Amino acid sequence: MWSWCGQADTSDANYINEYLAQMSAFETAFPDMRFILMTGHNVGAPGTNLLARNQQMRNYAIANNLVLFDFADIETHDPDGVFYDPQTWNYAIGDTGTCPWCDTWCASHPGYCDADLLSISCAHTDPLFCKMKAQAFWWMMARLAGWSGTP
Repeated sequence: MWSWCGQADTSDANYINEYLAQMSAFETAFPDMRFILMTGHNVGAPGTNLLARNQQMRNYAIANNLVLFDFADIETHDPDGVFYDPQTWNYAIGDTGTCPWCDTWCASHPGYCDADLLSISCAHTDPLFCKMKAQAFWWMMARLAGWSGTP
């Protein structure tokens, strides 16, 4: 898996196409392995380049039946599945990991957002996002290893 930080936001469509082509080449060269695409986390202001680059990666993954770990999508849904449109978020220049709804959601779900969770420091992300991404990664790895998804 190639993991982005803020680079996806500053990349143009051609750069993302090079990334996607290389990941597909790895899939072809090593047919017994699965390579995982990843979107960049939500940064910037409405209409930023990142929204287009993440969608470019999603479209490619769907069209080519590739595995995608969608960081950006995880950040747009709370654990109850409610969608929060990142185009409505107000970011400061250079801001990374801001979650405009996490504090409110955690305040109403103290069992999910205990003191241990809220005290951790996750680079470039909110502690709630960190937990959600860890859970999604575990699920994805278990499914890739053959788990049916049924508890």
